[in-house]
Amino acid sequence: MIARIASARRIPSARRIPRFEFSHVYTRSIFEWPKQGSPLYTLLNNPSFLSQKSHPTQFQTQRPTQRNNSTPSSSPGFVDELGRRVTHHPDIGPSPFDTKIDVACASPPPRPTPESPPRPTLKKPSPYPSPPQPKATPETPRKLAMKPKSAIPTKSLHPHFPPLHSLTPYLLSLLFPPPSLLSPKALHSDVSSTSFVSQDTASRLLSTSLLSHFNAIRHNIIHDTPPEERTPTSNIMLTGPSGCGKTNIVTSYLQKINPLMPSTIVDITSYSGTGYVGDSTHDIIRSLYKKCKRGGAVRVRQIITDSYKLANPSHAEKSSAPTDEMLANFVVETCKRIEVSPPPNMAEFLNADVTRDPKKDSSYGVVFVDEIDKVSSYSPHGTQKGVISSREVQNNLLRIIEDSEIEIKEAASNGREGGNSFMDKLNGGGVGTFVSTRNILFIFSGAFHDMNDYLAKQEKNKGKGINGSYLGLAATEDYVKTGFSQEFMGRVPTRIDLLPLTKDDLKEILFLTTSSNSVLRREIESFKSFGLSLHLTDCGAEEIAAACFEDKTGARGLGGMLERTLRDFKFELGGRYQDKTIDVVIDREVVRDPKGGLDRILKELAI
Repeated sequence: MIARIASARRIPSARRIPRFEFSHVYTRSIFEWPKQGSPLYTLLNNPSFLSQKSHPTQFQTQRPTQRNNSTPSSSPGFVDELGRRVTHHPDIGPSPFDTKIDVACASPPPRPTPESPPRPTLKKPSPYPSPPQPKATPETPRKLAMKPKSAIPTKSLHPHFPPLHSLTPYLLSLLFPPPSLLSPKALHSDVSSTSFVSQDTASRLLSTSLLSHFNAIRHNIIHDTPPEERTPTSNIMLTGPSGCGKTNIVTSYLQKINPLMPSTIVDITSYSGTGYVGDSTHDIIRSLYKKCKRGGAVRVRQIITDSYKLANPSHAEKSSAPTDEMLANFVVETCKRIEVSPPPNMAEFLNADVTRDPKKDSSYGVVFVDEIDKVSSYSPHGTQKGVISSREVQNNLLRIIEDSEIEIKEAASNGREGGNSFMDKLNGGGVGTFVSTRNILFIFSGAFHDMNDYLAKQEKNKGKGINGSYLGLAATEDYVKTGFSQEFMGRVPTRIDLLPLTKDDLKEILFLTTSSNSVLRREIESFKSFGLSLHLTDCGAEEIAAACFEDKTGARGLGGMLERTLRDFKFELGGRYQDKTIDVVIDREVVRDPKGGLDRILKELAI
């Protein structure tokens, strides 16, 4: 074993204990430190010997350094490595430096071992009393220089008002709707009280669906939602027997929303599949586009004034226009209601213009497709006539009602209106415009006579029909079995059945003169133009309603029944007596025998 003294340092102990560190083992040999004057003491204290680098056993010395926890040289004793207080041995004097002897063997170096935590050291207590420490006080926070309230910029909690270049007259009107177009219940009460009778369930559904469509469009405008992130619309299907009021209900709602939303009504029986004679289903979107295509810009003041008059009917009766202050207050209140910040400069906003954009307006419109049951491929008698064409129309409708881009051809230079057929493109149909159908609301309606007969024959449905109608029991599989594709019915998730009208419903409809489709009001005005005064009694209305109920023509037969009763009266009495007004009373006897009633009136006039 070859030993080498690596370093030397003081070991503060009563006895000088050299420490031998081996490469693979650590041992401690205890012997007395050599006295002064001995050869070993001289050897260890000889700096020249320790500095010889060529010696086989090299010595490296380190000047002794006083520990922080050791006592001053004037105080007797030292503190050992364990923190114990010791004194010098009487026979051994202090060494000028500490010594650490490392004995290295020729064996390989030791494996690294984890470091042990440092040993705790004991601090000698001071003999002097410590000065009194100040009491700990909580730190007072530093005051920040606060700006006055007027100088602090306030962040708006609502989005900014959309820029006018992104709006059209329709979309701007949609931001300022009247109160009746904000609540589905208010819209239902307003329309049902003046336009139709019964069918409360269908009216509730339509009012809720239309206002949900409005709210979705308004949200997209205010928040500038990208087209791919906009929620597709939920299309509607209305079913019911003929004359129950399907078309009248939908048209009444469309007339109510016409100032705010473009709409179109089409009859699907005039459309055909690709390659067949008839209109293309793409012309449905084209008709909506043409209704929105009106040139010129509209002043914002005019749009806000119209909205203000709809919201304030009492002021609409006055001839004077609302002041700028009234319009500004109306704009601020409406913006607060729809949760959007009002325009910053009200005067500039009212005097600005908005431009019409048929592409943008038609992409938010409403399309009502009537007689949808006529495109069914179901053949109850086993014939296949028209099945291929009907299925083709369904497939073309499917491409329209789902998210797609429909090309609309503008008018060509020769004045010919652009179309979508091959010949139109060959003749130069102009530049194409693509309209997205993602946010167009489609409303379908149909009588579905074949499906009603199919459901009536099912054993499980016996005795469950209402006034001969079984359409309320129809499921999606019943529509598929009666000629509609599964994909098409999947795009129309909302379906509602309208019940057949009773005799009382028909009588009430006959007296509903507030409706724009009232047949009685039409006849009263026609009689008035001939100098006649028409009066319909309660018993006469009951007789007409009973006749229509027996014929199963519903409300659609009221006009025909009333016209057959009154046609001879207008022919014989109209314009005959200019000096007086003739009263014509229609009671039960006149309805049953119109000729006898007319003869009685002529006899009274002859007298």
